[in-house]
Amino acid sequence: MGAVLLAWAPVWSVKLGAPVKSGAAIAQGTVYIGADDGKLSALEAATGRVRWSAATGGAIEATPRVDGDAVFVGSSDGTFHAFRTNDGTPLWSHKTGDKVLGGATVADGRVFVGSYDHRLYAFDRATGKVLWSHLTDNYVHATPAVVQGRVLFGGCDGKVHILSAETGKPEGSLTLGSPIAASLAVEWPYAWVGHYGNAFVSLDLEEKTIDWRFTDRAFPFFATAALLGERVFIGGRDRFVRALDKDSGKELWRFETKGKVDAGLLVVGENVAAASADGRLYLLRARDGRKLAGYDLGAAIVGGPAQADGRIFVGATDGRVHAFGSPR
Repeated sequence: MGAVLLAWAPVWSVKLGAPVKSGAAIAQGTVYIGADDGKLSALEAATGRVRWSAATGGAIEATPRVDGDAVFVGSSDGTFHAFRTNDGTPLWSHKTGDKVLGGATVADGRVFVGSYDHRLYAFDRATGKVLWSHLTDNYVHATPAVVQGRVLFGGCDGKVHILSAETGKPEGSLTLGSPIAASLAVEWPYAWVGHYGNAFVSLDLEEKTIDWRFTDRAFPFFATAALLGERVFIGGRDRFVRALDKDSGKELWRFETKGKVDAGLLVVGENVAAASADGRLYLLRARDGRKLAGYDLGAAIVGGPAQADGRIFVGATDGRVHAFGSPR
């Protein structure tokens, strides 16, 4: 995959009806992505042709989640939706008490998603029935992870919550003390996440302890990290992409962009793709941070890049969705 993108080239670009802050989900040759006009669009991955679009009641910033014949996404009007993947037919929806800006996770017939009404919800995948909800002390923005029968997520209450996926019963928490908007990068029993306290931390989820804490400049960490081998890759609002040693938190290299890095990072073979508010998408060599390729999209990138079938897909705030890959 990394070798393909050394010959970086745009494959197609499609203009949607409003700024795109959502990440993309790709399945069965289709790219699913949301926009600020409240529409979820399904694009043909090969050409960018719009197969269908479905309206929600508010802007879509969350990355959609595809599972089988359904695609799930929340919107800023507080509604969580399920649509049929082949034609966009609504399957079910549920109104929460506030915005739904984070992505969902599907496991064992349940759909897990957070809301700005301070709750983490578990829905029945087929019907949309609320199986349980867990109340926190602040917004839930992060996409939850489901591992070992547990739901793991950081909240804007400054805590990492650990719940039973089946019942929602709390199984412990870790207090970080500052709002957490990023999703956890998990290799059980360890997890890595940054927060608004200008720090990035490594966690032991079984012991409920912080193994190490990385701090440098007084800027928050909003982006979700990526993992490869013994390294964790992070983006910060100080404009840097960094590689840290997983075990110690030691900085191994840093790469400076020209804007804050809020979009989640993506491992591409032996390389790392990073998007910045400077409007550029970068491909960096994982071992040393060397810039291998890049492309100026001309508008800020908020949603993380996604990959499938030798291509990278990403949206920008000018409303365009781009595909990159081999010029062949």
